Amino acid sequence: MKLHGSVNWARCTSCKTISPWTLHSFFQKANWDRVYWDDELKQATLDVGAKLSTYHHCGGHACEPDPVIVPPTWNKAEYQEITSVWKHAARHLSEAENIIVIGYSLPEADQFFRYLFALGTIGDARPQRFWIVDPDREDVVGARFRKLLGPSFQNRFLHFQQKFSLAIRDLERAVSGD
Repeated sequence: MKLHGSVNWARCTSCKTISPWTLHSFFQKANWDRVYWDDELKQATLDVGAKLSTYHHCGGHACEPDPVIVPPTWNKAEYQEITSVWKHAARHLSEAENIIVIGYSLPEADQFFRYLFALGTIGDARPQRFWIVDPDREDVVGARFRKLLGPSFQNRFLHFQQKFSLAIRDLERAVSGD
């Protein structure tokens, strides 16, 4: 779940609703099926955020050109439009068997996430795994999460200290028990 918005989240100029521009819809509009892919292509740039104004919502109204991104701060009062995302996240946290955090460094200023996590993990269910993927080699990020989780999670905590593109294989191995 994306708790802080995303470059593919747009606000409709008419109804002001925040709506994600799915990659499926983006690829249809961007005509990626016509791009010639060969063995030499190693990466492609998906410029979803730069093209948000071409995304249409509610009867063909254009969206604002800037993506909806919520900064990791305590005061999120001006972002009430996405409280449903946060409620949804808290519900899923309360039921989660596995939590995998990718690309989020848990900055000290983001007290909101700490409270959301605390509220979301109240109850009988306890996650069997809490893994993070972050390339921080100095383990600053890992230390923040260990502090958040406390001693009861230590045997369920794993920090993949690498970029996500490199961690995919290791995540797969860890899940399968290899």
